[in-house]
Amino acid sequence: MTSRSSQEPRSPQPWSAAPPAMLAPATAAVALALFLLFFLGILSQAFPLRVLAPAWQLRMAGSLIDRAPLALIGLLLLQLAAHLDPANRRLALRWHTLGRLGVLAVLGFVLLMPLQVVATARSIGGLNQQQRVQQSRVDRNLALLRKQIREASSLADLQERIEAIQAPDLILDAASLSKPLPQLKQALLARADQSERQLRRRIGRGSPRLLWDLLLGSAKGVISSLVLALAFAASTPSRHDPKQSLLMQWQGIARKRRQRLRPGRNAR
Repeated sequence: MTSRSSQEPRSPQPWSAAPPAMLAPATAAVALALFLLFFLGILSQAFPLRVLAPAWQLRMAGSLIDRAPLALIGLLLLQLAAHLDPANRRLALRWHTLGRLGVLAVLGFVLLMPLQVVATARSIGGLNQQQRVQQSRVDRNLALLRKQIREASSLADLQERIEAIQAPDLILDAASLSKPLPQLKQALLARADQSERQLRRRIGRGSPRLLWDLLLGSAKGVISSLVLALAFAASTPSRHDPKQSLLMQWQGIARKRRQRLRPGRNAR
């Protein structure tokens, strides 16, 4: 005769009592979803391809930095899944395969630092060139305007010359045409000088702000790239010892080098 307790159906175990191996597939699936979101975000910013353009390089660098936490969290979740179910060879293989790709991420973010510096320098050079082109265009147009004003022989000739060069700021109204020609010329030349000062001020006002934005963005990008390179190194398994991360391996190498240098310093 069976006991009453043996006949009662077992109550389902709560989620908190589930073995860690049951959480491994879900954790690995979330990791792969984060990897997919990372690559889709990068692809959406890559087109149209302009690999040699500094603006494209800075945009891609910013996109990589902004979306890198997705890949970093995915890498950590994949590592967690492999540790939750160590008997799952497929998870272990996926962890070691994708984990070693973290080496590429480390190298990529290390190389991203000088790339951002060079792209920023090229952008600043292009900004200065654009400013010189704008200034040259303003000087050329105002020189032509002054020439036409000085060479006008009558009010009608002056009006025709201004209309021919399409100078909307110097439209002659009835009050202007009632003035003597020499006086009108002086007034128009004064207005041309005023327009020149305003245009020079407008061109010079935009450059420092854009320059500051470029420098600030470059500094932020370089520091972020260094932090992300160290973060990926801390979450990437070493090729020689999968139980250690790249960062731990580098720290061990640095520690050994310091120990080798200490006897020589003490001997001195």
